Order: sequence, then C-alpha cells, then structure tokens
Amino acid sequence: MCVKYTAGNCIPDSEMELAVFHNLLPSLPHADTLILNGIGESLLHPRLSEIIGLARERMVTDCSIGLQSNGLLLDRDMAHNLIKQGLTTICLSIDSFEESPGTQLPREHSFNATKQAVKCISLARKNIAGNFSLGLEIVLARKNIRDLPGLINWAAGNGVDYILASHLILYDKGAEDENIFNPYSSDALH
Repeated sequence: MCVKYTAGNCIPDSEMELAVFHNLLPSLPHADTLILNGIGESLLHPRLSEIIGLARERMVTDCSIGLQSNGLLLDRDMAHNLIKQGLTTICLSIDSFEESPGTQLPREHSFNATKQAVKCISLARKNIAGNFSLGLEIVLARKNIRDLPGLINWAAGNGVDYILASHLILYDKGAEDENIFNPYSSDALH
C-alpha cells in the first residue's frame, strides 16, 4: 500500500530539518491548518514536539495542527506532550480491524497498536483543555472491506471522531487481486 516499499523506490529515509521548518514560520500566521505528514511515520521525527510548539506559537488561536501515524510509538507521555504542545488532531492508520491469530504484540497499522494509541490519546485529551479530534484511516482492499462496519462501531464506542476510508492505489504488480475498485470510468469501458 505504501510507495516507499515498492521495487525501485528511491525515496530517502529522512526527516525535515528544523532549519527548513524555521523557514516556514513566517507563513504560519496566515494558515488555519497545518498537517505534518510525509511519506513515513510522523512520530519518528526526533523534534516533532518542538515543531508543533513552534507552529502553535505562530498560528491563530483556533487553527488546526495535525498529523497521521500508525500509532505504534504513541504512549501516554507522548500523547500528552503532543497535545500540550498544540496538536489538535491525529489520524491513526489501520490496515485491518482484525488481528492475525497469535499476534499479541502491536505492529504498525495493526488493530492492537490502534487500540493502544486510541487509549493513550483519550486519556491525554481528557487531561488537557481544548478541542482535539481523533481519527482513523483505513485503505480499503479485498482483505479488509468486510472489517469496515465493525471498525466503525468500535470507533464510535471508543471516542474516535472521524474515519477516512480510501481505496487501494496499486504501486506494485501482483496486488491486483486486492483492489476492489475499478480504476476505469464507465466512459472508458464503452
């Protein structure tokens, strides 16, 4: 599902330098939304908390600062710190509502990791005043489409504010059987 794992990928594993972010700071008072995403795991950035704090200092009071994560690295202290610095939304990526048999330890994009991250965010946002939105993101494929109703029900009962569901974009040959959406318009088929 991720372009980083495709054959021939040349996207480097690196994070935005703090100096680059400093160059963006003069623009932030004019922005009402800042989403800190890239191709990779947002929580791996060693200065993420500092970046969120710098953005919060410069942006308007009711702005939105968010990010997307697989949630694996999110613990109670990190959740509390990110929200305290000014994060207002996080969207947790999940591959499936069901865990594989015998899977006890959370792994990236797993339901176990998501459950743990939701619990940490829920505790942190109760302790800090302000609005905070918690979301889930799932890429729909043949292997997980039947999980969607259960995921929605679970999310509604666990403080999740929104769910983003998108279709699988095939980056590698060999995964065609997972695609549940026809990429061709009806005009192209006639």
